[in-house]
Amino acid sequence: MKKIVNFDATIQNFFNDAISWLENRPVRLRDGKYEEGVASEYLKMVQMDPRKNTANNAAYVNCDKLSGFIERHVDRNGSLITNNDLYLAVIRVLDAIGQYYTNDYQYTQQELLKNIKQFQIALNRNNIIKSAFYKTRPLAYFAQKQK
Repeated sequence: MKKIVNFDATIQNFFNDAISWLENRPVRLRDGKYEEGVASEYLKMVQMDPRKNTANNAAYVNCDKLSGFIERHVDRNGSLITNNDLYLAVIRVLDAIGQYYTNDYQYTQQELLKNIKQFQIALNRNNIIKSAFYKTRPLAYFAQKQK
């Protein structure tokens, strides 16, 4: 018997993971702004009604509010290292959510799951074993099943 995917629960799980990651980051102000806080508040607002808040390419219009996902650190040589893998993954997932709610086709469902998989890989990139495990998992592994 084939299991049916609950896409609304899958989307809510994405928001919970993203907000949790932001809230567990250390507080660092950039240009006087707490970017992780801004991104967290924006995602909480989108989470309330993802159908309305991701319509009409809202992920690209509001991508400046998601800059809390860009990681910056200084290496031992004093160079600034910027990693935007997670930032791009979040934008792609938000765009896929908007496309899913606009056109509920099998293609948009697969794109949503593919982008959530890439988000999970980027989220766990510091844990090499977990990241490698996620790369080998099928898309259905990242979906919430209906009960």
